[in-house]
Amino acid sequence: MNESTSVAEYNPIAAGLAVVRQRYANVAWDLKTTKGNADARAARKELVTLRVSLEAKRVELKAPVLERAKLIDSEAKRITAELLKIETPIDEQIKADEARRDEERKAREAAEAARIADITARIQKIAAMPADYAGRSWVVIENAIADLQNAPTFDYMEFAERAANTTTATIVRLNELADASKAAEDAARKLAEERAELARQQAEAKRLAEVEAAKIAEEQRIERERLAAERKEMERQQAEAARALAEQQRVERERIEAERAEQARKDAEVRRIQAERDRIDREARAAEQAKIDAENKRVADELAQQQAKIDAQRAEIERAAREQQEREHAAAQAQAEKDAAAKKAAADPARPTDVQIVELLAGHYRAHPVEVIGWLRGIDFAALAPDLLSLAA
Repeated sequence: MNESTSVAEYNPIAAGLAVVRQRYANVAWDLKTTKGNADARAARKELVTLRVSLEAKRVELKAPVLERAKLIDSEAKRITAELLKIETPIDEQIKADEARRDEERKAREAAEAARIADITARIQKIAAMPADYAGRSWVVIENAIADLQNAPTFDYMEFAERAANTTTATIVRLNELADASKAAEDAARKLAEERAELARQQAEAKRLAEVEAAKIAEEQRIERERLAAERKEMERQQAEAARALAEQQRVERERIEAERAEQARKDAEVRRIQAERDRIDREARAAEQAKIDAENKRVADELAQQQAKIDAQRAEIERAAREQQEREHAAAQAQAEKDAAAKKAAADPARPTDVQIVELLAGHYRAHPVEVIGWLRGIDFAALAPDLLSLAA
């Protein structure tokens, strides 16, 4: 189809218009393929070239022929409109494809970002496991290790090396936490066993003390009953002696009274004899009373000794309890000092720890560590400093 124009100079371009209309009008370009995309862009370029050449021709013609400018311009606009009718659909297809490609690019970038974020989150979750399981039971930690080692295979793609390194480091750290937790639980169990044994020993000591106290109380009861029986027998004997003496005095008085009339001359002798007898009687009573007082004193002394023995045993039990409490306090303080020593040892590796010093002294002197700690606390380092300086010199 030939394109006619009232401007002869535009005929070559109009002829090109006919060609490109026949070639490109209503063409659906396959812009998804490389060839189709290239063909569409080449067609657009050809049309743009025609349009530009038309504009150039218009300017060329308008300069020498101003009177024809209006005609030239209107014809150029018409031809331009015709060209745009062909060019615009092609341009719109190209721009639509460019928009589709941009959307596809954005979708790919979003999918890639989501994939990387998912992989990163998985790796971070593995890296956070030591902090999540810190302070928990070693059984729980070992189960977590088994779950991590037996977890379903996941493709970390380009992050595979990082994921493998993180998993290995996490398993190492979890194993360290499990070992530390197990050691702590073993130490706690051992401490509980030691405390239970100590409580058992204290209960047994208390029971033995109670048995001993009951035994002593029974012995004291038996002794009191024996002394009471002896005292009762002594009082009976004293009463019997007093009764016999009273009877004897009564008989003697009756005899004296009966004989007084006929033995007046013997009164002085009788009074002398009576006085002697009174003296002997007083001495006998005094001796008897002294014997009773001595026996009472002996019994009181024995009771005082028994009571002193009980008091001493009670004091010994209380002392043993205090010493046990001091040992427990010393053990707790020794543990605190051991922890402090561990920190000091970390700061100064060349220095032996406090525990090592105590164990060395305990081994050397074959003494209990608590006793060695007591020795060390009792040292007057200020007074000892001059001697130590002289030894160092």
